[in-house]
Amino acid sequence: MRSAVIDADVAEVLSAPLPWEALSGARVVVTGATGMIGQYLVLALLALGERVPEPVRVVAAVRDADRARAVLDPDGDQPQLELLVQDATEPFALDGPVTWVVHAASPADPAVFRDDPVGVVLANVLGTRHSLDLAARTGAGVCLVSTLEVYGSAAPGPDGTIPETTPGVIDSLDVRSAYPESKRLAETLCVAHHAQHGTPIRVARLSHTYGPAMSAQDPRVQAYFLRQSLAGEDVVMQSDGTLRRTYTYLADATSALLALLLAGDDGAYNIADDRAPVSMRELAEAFQRHSPRPGGAVVTGPRTDTGLWSRTAGGTFLDCTRLRSTGWEPRVDLDEGVARTISHHVALATATRG
Repeated sequence: MRSAVIDADVAEVLSAPLPWEALSGARVVVTGATGMIGQYLVLALLALGERVPEPVRVVAAVRDADRARAVLDPDGDQPQLELLVQDATEPFALDGPVTWVVHAASPADPAVFRDDPVGVVLANVLGTRHSLDLAARTGAGVCLVSTLEVYGSAAPGPDGTIPETTPGVIDSLDVRSAYPESKRLAETLCVAHHAQHGTPIRVARLSHTYGPAMSAQDPRVQAYFLRQSLAGEDVVMQSDGTLRRTYTYLADATSALLALLLAGDDGAYNIADDRAPVSMRELAEAFQRHSPRPGGAVVTGPRTDTGLWSRTAGGTFLDCTRLRSTGWEPRVDLDEGVARTISHHVALATATRG
């Protein structure tokens, strides 16, 4: 559901000082268009169409057309939006010119890594292959939405951060590696296509990302804290809370992707709000502080996951020097991002009850 928070986020994304006119008249394919990243990107591109000389046409590749209309075009007033109903593992049956293909379709639920690791590999690898094949046919560029998990257990540099040149260290015999290893292969496919066909490529290695389009049912820790906050319950940490990570607000991640398309070069970019790593306790306290039902506390409870979480969970801080060279800067800090996220979900619950 759209909300005033999402509309304000989209407007903020488009206020970034980027050469937006370069997308005038563009046709952009976005896979995974109802996912958290894909949704914001589609909404930003559609809104951009009102600000440049020629509208931006968006092809949203989705599996559920009804859900896509509800999320992306609830009022039915987006003539520049085209829905392409297909699975990411299928070749694109798409005619006409294409400017960019943004491949954001990927299973991201750790439970799926356990229950359907083969499906995870195929979605990441075949989805990337078909995106690249479409680009080769149309002369488009490809932006692969990848992950910080490709670094695995790689050691950081002397300054404690990991630049894009760091090789990943991943155990290929661990079934949990179905996700990061298939992302690594997807990245290599992009590099191979660039070398063999000259396809423009951007690889976006996202850090932990959160925001209004995040499902409250998502099993990852930020959504877990969100559910407890919305219910007015104690926010329960499953650790001592000292683990530190970088968390990036969804609007900032979206503006970073657009910065890569408009001001980036071929290759990989780390995407993270690198201003201040956040401890799990600080994350929990932020969600508890903005709870619409005050009264809960931040407490420590027993660990309930089954070892499915990121193998980079020991605190991976990404070096974003290359991303900042595009002119991108993060704008929304943790406290403001959590407040916006909760405000959206409160509005969503109110509209559902109404």
